[in-house]
Amino acid sequence: MANAVLVDSSFFIQRFRERRDPLLELRDRADEWDIATCGLVWVETCRGFKQPAVRRRYDDAFALMLFAPTDAAVWEQAAQLGWELDRAGKRIPAPDLVVAASALAIDASVCAFDVHFHHVPGLRVISPLD
Repeated sequence: MANAVLVDSSFFIQRFRERRDPLLELRDRADEWDIATCGLVWVETCRGFKQPAVRRRYDDAFALMLFAPTDAAVWEQAAQLGWELDRAGKRIPAPDLVVAASALAIDASVCAFDVHFHHVPGLRVISPLD
């Protein structure tokens, strides 16, 4: 998946704060990117919605994205990344390690506002659109 981009929850959350529609932005990139997600991003993004209609809209959108499964190999890689980065003095939150390992498993870049992803070896990081 040469153009796969796993969009981190930090992108969605930042756009909500800015009162911008992240799904419209991603729709505009659909010709360039194979937009991907993983279970952790889905949970982090949708857990705070108060209105069921908004939640359904995002559930429907996530269901159409490429899905990076978080199998045992992804969890093992997240643990390994955490161990290696900790020893290099770079502490990254566990959810970010799982998102990074999920992206690496499907050879995807990550689109995120979160700077932690820049510390993950071999991970391509795309700055969010402005």
